[in-house]
Amino acid sequence: MQPYDEDLTGLEDLDWAKKALEAGHVIAYVATAPVVHAHEESWSGIVNRYRREAIAHKRIYPEHGMSAFEAIRLGLANIVSDYVHAARDRVLLQNLGSIPAFRAAQFIGTYRGFRQRGASSAVLRRRFYYPHDWRRPVHHEQPANARPIRYEDPEQKDPSAQPH
Repeated sequence: MQPYDEDLTGLEDLDWAKKALEAGHVIAYVATAPVVHAHEESWSGIVNRYRREAIAHKRIYPEHGMSAFEAIRLGLANIVSDYVHAARDRVLLQNLGSIPAFRAAQFIGTYRGFRQRGASSAVLRRRFYYPHDWRRPVHHEQPANARPIRYEDPEQKDPSAQPH
């Protein structure tokens, strides 16, 4: 039995499948299997999700990465593709703004995740899964040397992460 890697920040199923295949197992696709995705997220929540998934992706496949050019190119290509499909499905006007907003969040988060340096610590994983809610202040004691992670700054590193 192969358990999920609890230290990953996402993509546990991809990691599990890779390890199963490497162990000689076969994975079957079942077209009738139900899959439900419920992502009712804010723009920053989408950035966060794709950032943590890119961090996990980089750990599963260390040879992969994403340059700023590639993020922009893929973002624009996906926007065009989404617009074409939305026009074909006659839902373009009601999605005119949401399509580029979503794709920008997706590729900004992915780019930031691939740029993340060092291992993801328990503190970073906790912030990914339990972000502070701005409407309800969280009061807890901080160690004197604690520094908050500034997610809007792609250069900001998790203070507890150890460099490679």
